[in-house]
Amino acid sequence: MTITLQKFFQFILMRVGPEEETSPIKAGRDLARLCEMLVAHRDVFKKHINGIILEFVDALGDNLEPTRKKAVAPSVYFLLEMVSEHEVNHLNSLLDPTGRAVFQSFYDGFKKRHIYKGT
Repeated sequence: MTITLQKFFQFILMRVGPEEETSPIKAGRDLARLCEMLVAHRDVFKKHINGIILEFVDALGDNLEPTRKKAVAPSVYFLLEMVSEHEVNHLNSLLDPTGRAVFQSFYDGFKKRHIYKGT
């Protein structure tokens, strides 16, 4: 399952050529729905999704097109919802200083926009 998820991410992030059949926005919506369903199974998947998040951070560091970032960001938010602080620290340790800055910026946006803190 994690390999399929990783390939889906790669398809959206790295696709080149005509996008008539599958736009990044539509594919991103489908991916977000899939990732949202995985949140309920976080204990099974949380150790395996760091690689997917790392690929996304690498793509961000390589000037990912804004439409692709917008398409994939909700999915990555759901993946980040699954990981604990320990996995976030592990991700940071795997990144170079530039990647760490990119990830920190994205992670701050995740905490600000995606996580609901009830009253």
